[in-house]
Amino acid sequence: MEINNGVSQGPVPTNSAKKCDEYSTFTQLEENLFSSKDKRFKTNLLDMIAITIGAATIVIFALFPVIWFTLGSFKTEVQLFSIANTFVFKPVLKNYVYAFSTRNMFAYLGNSTIVTTFAVIFQLAVSIPAAYALARFKSKSFELLAYMMLATRLLPSFVILIPLYLLYLKLGLLNTRFGLILAYTAFGIPFAVWMLRGFIRTLPREIEDSAMIDGCSTLGIIVRIVVPLIKPGIVATALLLAIGAWGEFIFALVLTVSPAARTLPAAIAGFQEAYGIKWGAIMAAGVVALLPVVLLVSVSQRFLLRGLTGGAFK
Repeated sequence: MEINNGVSQGPVPTNSAKKCDEYSTFTQLEENLFSSKDKRFKTNLLDMIAITIGAATIVIFALFPVIWFTLGSFKTEVQLFSIANTFVFKPVLKNYVYAFSTRNMFAYLGNSTIVTTFAVIFQLAVSIPAAYALARFKSKSFELLAYMMLATRLLPSFVILIPLYLLYLKLGLLNTRFGLILAYTAFGIPFAVWMLRGFIRTLPREIEDSAMIDGCSTLGIIVRIVVPLIKPGIVATALLLAIGAWGEFIFALVLTVSPAARTLPAAIAGFQEAYGIKWGAIMAAGVVALLPVVLLVSVSQRFLLRGLTGGAFK
């Protein structure tokens, strides 16, 4: 014990003791830091594993029917109902030969292509100006009209099928490709308008105001400014419309009869004979019907992703 100016003091810590205290504190902080990093890493790893398993389950669940009927299209009738030949079998092209040689598949493919192409063109030609009007002209009547158009999408196709059939019977549009194009156009316009309306609303009004000051008309603004700026949205909308028109079944089944106008989905339903259903031919025709959609989406995937994330649901 040292006495300094009459005041007692404890032992003065040496430099080595201070260094030991600092080192222990630093070591403790380092251990806490690494332990927290390890916990975060373990948590992130578990999250990634759970997400991967969930995504893989969804993909398998979604692709299994496609894989199953694609494999089935290369099997014989006996192999289709054999458990032993589910994945291991000798592939044959008998079903594809039957579909194309006896069922006039080329005519059905041509009808589907023509009807889908012209339906999408007509839908976009009507929907782009309508979407622009509903997006830019603010009034209660336009808002009510937009929701009325959306309400038509809630109606099942069976509700309007019988009136449409009677109307087509009087107008002579039954069993014609033009009749199918009109039906697909009318049924797809509300969806296209709502999709494009969201894209147009993301555009700044100042661009259109500047063009209007320079003397550009409303139609000129739509054609020269709006359409180029929302091109990814138009492509995405066109793809979704094309997929819907290509796979539409009930209208094509009821409004058409012969190969002159019937599309591929309705034609596949007729792959049955007096002594049974040709399941292998149905699967082969299904693969043929699926391939154009897969190719179209694969080629336009970049535009589809940009379009769907560019403002359609804002």
